Amino acid sequence: RNVGTILDFAVEGEERDELFDATCAEVIRTIEFARNNRHVPFSAFKITGVGRFDLLAKVSEKAQLSEEESKEYRRVYDRVESIFKRGYDLGVPILIDAEHTWIQPVLDDLVLEMMERYNKDV
Repeated sequence: RNVGTILDFAVEGEERDELFDATCAEVIRTIEFARNNRHVPFSAFKITGVGRFDLLAKVSEKAQLSEEESKEYRRVYDRVESIFKRGYDLGVPILIDAEHTWIQPVLDDLVLEMMERYNKDV
């Protein structure tokens, strides 16, 4: 009765956009499931499930990105934003699963931006 669950789609370590897109879609499905299930109060995911670890490390280091890496990072950003937007639209809180400390700067930046955008009363 007082027991719930966390839908945490904790896939990580992939390298290809189609797998990142599939992970993003699956996280969104967990949000949609949680919407009507009082035993699933929120959804969680790992940002490394929707973006390449080495790219996130490079962004965290504030290293110069190539044009292709900049486009790739934009796709990561768009995936993260789509997850938070879906959670916001459906009233399902989103949690971010822990990652390695050396990619924390980019994760903090992404999550803080999403919090500023979506942590609002509806």
